[in-house]
Amino acid sequence: MPQQQIKQAEKLSQQLPPLVVAALHTAENLTFGAHGRHKSGPGDSFYQYRHYMPGESAHRIDWRASARSEHTYIRETEWEAAQKVFFWVDTSPSMNWSSSKKLPTKAERAQILALALAALLLQGQEMVASLDGSLPPSRDLGSLLGLHQALRTAHIAGSIPPNADLPRRAHVIAIGDFILQPEETCKWLTNISKQGTPVLLVDISDVEEETFPYQEPTLFKGLEGETDEDIGNPAGLRAAYLKRREKNRQLLADTANRCQSQYLTHLTNTPPEMMLQRLYHLLNLKQTPNRGGV
Repeated sequence: MPQQQIKQAEKLSQQLPPLVVAALHTAENLTFGAHGRHKSGPGDSFYQYRHYMPGESAHRIDWRASARSEHTYIRETEWEAAQKVFFWVDTSPSMNWSSSKKLPTKAERAQILALALAALLLQGQEMVASLDGSLPPSRDLGSLLGLHQALRTAHIAGSIPPNADLPRRAHVIAIGDFILQPEETCKWLTNISKQGTPVLLVDISDVEEETFPYQEPTLFKGLEGETDEDIGNPAGLRAAYLKRREKNRQLLADTANRCQSQYLTHLTNTPPEMMLQRLYHLLNLKQTPNRGGV
């Protein structure tokens, strides 16, 4: 990172909320990825020399570099068209839950992933924005604070991302517990895909939502306005619960595949770095089909 940007980041860090600081620390472990985004293409900055291939135009040959070697070289410039990555994080009540004080809430993990990914993208000179339009695309490091504010105070009700008219070369990162409303999420994903915009859909889940380990009588509190349920034999519901959860998850994966997007799952009891690295590198692909999880 240039020295001027480092000084700007240090000054900014003194006024950042703890969650943003935690996201920056997470991103520090993967800063090598920013260099991985550089590639050849239209631009003015030097990228690399490579050997001349038969059939290529002689106008592309760098005669000065070739004169110093027995090989003929092509001088490639660096691709400078920045991607615009739009972020959305679910702020519905169900995200503010954790099965253990030792684990982050789903909301905390979603924010960490979004902000750490945004920090990596900014280091790679990409542009970040909020999907609700409150933060327009920007590559300034100060926009990380603006993104945190936009994601934390999202005014869109419910747990479904908003529809938006997106520019060319846009990507969407949407993070939430979409398993609760799969049909509505699939409708949104289909609408966004009509613009040719790929989406990385990250389903955040607590380990107890995955395993449903309850054996004794348990009071299940409705976090999204549902009535509380006092279940005397929760173990008898486990098979049906897991089957429905997998069915909803498969619906999301199939829809994402049709929309040239990707549906990913992430557990809050696993480190965020692996998912962060995967999201970062997936943004280098023109198409990101199929399903996967970390």
